[in-house]
Amino acid sequence: MLKIYTQEQIFNLEQSATSAKGNCSSLDLCEQMSNAFCAQFQRDFKGTHRIVIFAGPGANGALALAIGRILSNFNHTIEAVVLNPSGLLSDDCLINQRRLSQNQANVNVREVTTSFNPPMIQPEDIVIDGMCGIEMNMPFEGDLANVARYVNKMAKTILSIDIPSGLMSEDNSNNNMENVIKATYTYTFHGPKLAFMLSDNAPYVGEWKVINIGLGDSQPDKRTKYYVFSSSDMEELPRREKHTCKYDYGRVALIAGSQGMMGAAILAGRACMRSGAGHLTVHIPNGTEHIIHTSLPEAVISRDKHSEYFTMFDNAHIYDAIAIGPGLGRNFDSAAALEGLLCYYKKPIIIDADAIHLLASNKSLLNKLPEDSILTPHVGEFDALVGTSSNDYERLMKASQIAVDHRVNIILKGAYTAVCSKSGRIIFNTSGNPGMATAGTGDVLTGTLLALLGRGHSPLVASLFGTFINGYAGNLYANDFSEESLIASDIIDYLPKVFKYFKSSDSFYGM
Repeated sequence: MLKIYTQEQIFNLEQSATSAKGNCSSLDLCEQMSNAFCAQFQRDFKGTHRIVIFAGPGANGALALAIGRILSNFNHTIEAVVLNPSGLLSDDCLINQRRLSQNQANVNVREVTTSFNPPMIQPEDIVIDGMCGIEMNMPFEGDLANVARYVNKMAKTILSIDIPSGLMSEDNSNNNMENVIKATYTYTFHGPKLAFMLSDNAPYVGEWKVINIGLGDSQPDKRTKYYVFSSSDMEELPRREKHTCKYDYGRVALIAGSQGMMGAAILAGRACMRSGAGHLTVHIPNGTEHIIHTSLPEAVISRDKHSEYFTMFDNAHIYDAIAIGPGLGRNFDSAAALEGLLCYYKKPIIIDADAIHLLASNKSLLNKLPEDSILTPHVGEFDALVGTSSNDYERLMKASQIAVDHRVNIILKGAYTAVCSKSGRIIFNTSGNPGMATAGTGDVLTGTLLALLGRGHSPLVASLFGTFINGYAGNLYANDFSEESLIASDIIDYLPKVFKYFKSSDSFYGM
């Protein structure tokens, strides 16, 4: 998995590379990073352009000026503004400023130490933002804030180096976001920054790409708390053996549905069967079984004694995995029944949707969750469980702490869904698209998770695989049709394509 390094870890990586034991100077590293940046730029931006560069006095500014020099050799017109309010440029920045100034006639460099006289920015220009990098630890103010606001107002295309200037790489709780560059694109080094994973920061980061120069690869054992899960991390799904029966692939139970909400039970049940579960029992209110029989004939029906909502579930011990919550309702009797289930069933259980709200109504139930259980809240459900958070970073930290404290896995759903493990690791999912922001997609995810858990995957692996598979099915549909037309049932219909791809495509094996 791709690692997300903290600010301190990145400093240590670069310092190690440029120390006495390293194999290059800081200037050499700057040149290596700049060349990689420009190679990506040339792939993404065809033709020649007028490029306006804003360079700060530190390492990011040195990169910006080196990038300007290299791009000028590709016949781009370079207008570089070196922002130096303190009057002190770093050695690398000073050297790269001199190198750029000595370059061709298509280059203009000026240094600003006092009042800022902004350069003209035309709509067709590309602005490269190199004012400040991950060393940022306090909000922009004064002249730098004025420059950031000017660039945001005037520029149509902004490309940030490593991280948008003014954005802190992890926690922006105390930042003044009005003074942060709103990048169209960000080319980042050594892996994405934690801030990129948080929806609050999406308007500032834009579309991001990782420029890998191998620095993190040189220390493969370096541990970090944050990771990114992508298609290259999908292992080959286990094949079904010839001499097996349905019970070898999971005897699972889905407790779902209530009056007016039976569709959630159908979606979760269909997704479970399409994800390979061998035997599915759906526990539903008494008198609603015809709905399941019609829509999901493969499932066995378990009837509650109540005709409207969940009040009991017998023989839970016979199941390899249980999921509860889709369309369940929030009746007081259902909360009591959930407590009874948690006291009786000791294997990991999947808690979704209304079952999370039932936990929220009696938070002491968190202490009764079986170890390695999986909770799948969206933002609203999570806030109901633990209280409102002021931003995504605070919410993520809360989710991670609950996962550690209660020894469970929390799938905090969002654009980059975060799987918070009981070990403290946080792993972000990269599949999915905005079309999946529609009713029922969470029910589909629960069904897929139930199948994977029942088939013997560990709860963490089931969480990672299930989240990725769900999003990937959504992507396949959007590629064939559109994001706008996507509904939850479409994800189920595309699950067979996802499983076929991961079981038959050689490109995924051993990667």
